[in-house]
Amino acid sequence: MTYGVKAIRTISVGSHDRLFYEEIILSISAESFDEADKKATLYLQDYFSEYINPDGKIVRTENIEITDCFLAYEPEGDAQELYSAFTTNRTASSENEFYQNLVTPCDAEELSPLRNQAFQ
Repeated sequence: MTYGVKAIRTISVGSHDRLFYEEIILSISAESFDEADKKATLYLQDYFSEYINPDGKIVRTENIEITDCFLAYEPEGDAQELYSAFTTNRTASSENEFYQNLVTPCDAEELSPLRNQAFQ
């Protein structure tokens, strides 16, 4: 069976100058939710290594948390729902600010601290 596993990766740059959060959804072949969770955990632990960015700062994964595991259903016609989750604003932000944070990814300038010096 195919499962989807959603994780949130927390990334630090330098001495925690700034934190970044990456949402990751993996497609995992497994026989159960537990097996999918274990396979995803092993993959994520092995996949991310620290590196130096162009400013000479260390970029490292601080935490990876699996937040959801779900069975991927077969397509219905021309569409297949891969993921769905509900959330609500539990912050002091206005509804508009909260929504904008959900739908607006980092731009190129904001992502520049995450670049790997080895790939310049």
